[in-house]
Amino acid sequence: FEIEKLLASSPSAVAQARVCQTDNFRGSLVGGMGAATTVIGILVTANSSNNASSPVLIIGGVGAMVWGAQHLNKSYSALSRALWWYNRDLTR
Repeated sequence: FEIEKLLASSPSAVAQARVCQTDNFRGSLVGGMGAATTVIGILVTANSSNNASSPVLIIGGVGAMVWGAQHLNKSYSALSRALWWYNRDLTR
């Protein structure tokens, strides 16, 4: 959705909306890749293969999911700030 168009009357809100979209995209992309990597590591471990890469895949995947979750949290905070700025700049 185009939140920037909805908040166009407030430049500060638009700036925060852009931060929200950027962080949301990064967090979703890296979090999804981390989840896929973790699942691959678990599948490698479940196949009883004595492979040293499985712990690396699991730990790396979980780390990516944590990083993605932090960016999603930053995204929601930026969205909250954008709505606050928009409401602040409304004429009464």
